[in-house]
Amino acid sequence: MKIGFAGNMNNYPFMLALTLRDMGHEVVFIIDSDERLQRPEFRYPDMFSTWPQWVVDMPGSTKGLNSLIASKQALSILGDCDALIVNTGWPRVARFLKKPYVCILTGSDIDIMADYGAIRVFQNSLRRQAGIAKKTVLSLIDVWRTYRHRLAIRDANGYVCSILGILPNTDRVIRSINPQGIRLMGLMTDVKSLGYIRPPDNKPIKILNAARLNWKMPPVPGRCALDIKRTDILLKGFALFQQKFAGEMRLTLVRKGDDVKETQGLIEDLGIAEYIDWMDEMTQMQLLHQYGLHDIISDQFGESIVSMAGLDAMAVGRPLLANWRPEFMDEVVPEKAPICQATSGEQVFQQLVLLRDSAYREEVGIRSRKYVEKYFSVEAVANRILNVLEPKGIGADDHGI
Repeated sequence: MKIGFAGNMNNYPFMLALTLRDMGHEVVFIIDSDERLQRPEFRYPDMFSTWPQWVVDMPGSTKGLNSLIASKQALSILGDCDALIVNTGWPRVARFLKKPYVCILTGSDIDIMADYGAIRVFQNSLRRQAGIAKKTVLSLIDVWRTYRHRLAIRDANGYVCSILGILPNTDRVIRSINPQGIRLMGLMTDVKSLGYIRPPDNKPIKILNAARLNWKMPPVPGRCALDIKRTDILLKGFALFQQKFAGEMRLTLVRKGDDVKETQGLIEDLGIAEYIDWMDEMTQMQLLHQYGLHDIISDQFGESIVSMAGLDAMAVGRPLLANWRPEFMDEVVPEKAPICQATSGEQVFQQLVLLRDSAYREEVGIRSRKYVEKYFSVEAVANRILNVLEPKGIGADDHGI
């Protein structure tokens, strides 16, 4: 089967494309962004020393999606495929082409782009910047765009998105579009290319926070529940640790997110600036390299979900400090996750006390690697998608773990 990809949020679809090629399928892949996080050469640099013929570079092509139809080249490429796997704004094109297709819904493309309520939030943000006429025109455009995006999700063979119950607004939007649609669990990490890395056993112990610095409420317009990482909980727990074990651990933060300035202020208020290291935004490959240099990785502590960055950390054998959302995840995965679970500053402190022990850190890291190998491989997600794209698979029951 020839499968076309368009949209590459966080390189998540590209990981699927590589796996489907390994499984014997022909793949063509459209890259539509200049942003480093959406470009595969910044995660798989060795593969792009010579540009692969099956990867088509079309940065800026998503601008055409905001009108009625995408570029002629994109339509020609995707129209020659048997099935499509689409992300961000591309579901509208897949529906136009009348091909079997699966939508990968990674957050904003369901909670913002498919939610009429998000238009109101956006319009309110324009109150001081635009007159009534301009706001009315923009609102009508957004309603039309949202309507078409919802139709594209409704008519998809299936959609990859968060586990039922974990993100209430996502569930609400999906129910309003197609409550009978086939929902596929899509959390994954590229365990085949990410090998186990022996822990460095740093002194002092080094923690790397892999999540964006988004924690202030309410979120800025255009953000959704998935974007709120509650870094403030991590910092408060880290401050408690320093009060008792001053200098035994250091925390590395990346200057990325909506609340970098507020994070710096909170660090000063907590009196922990001397234990914080800062890094500039980096590529996924650079982040993976940093995993090997750190002892512990942290992710989100709010009501979001552990991201691919957290799963990648587990894949290389690092203990993950985060809110795993066990009240939902443990209902789906038949084995309790080896996560250093925390939802409050006190719980972060308690986990950090346990993680002072290097043998414990190594043991948790090894169990973490085995866990994601077993339950969160790219191959598992690829098979779920094929189940709904291939005629023999339509109606199959195995759409979860």
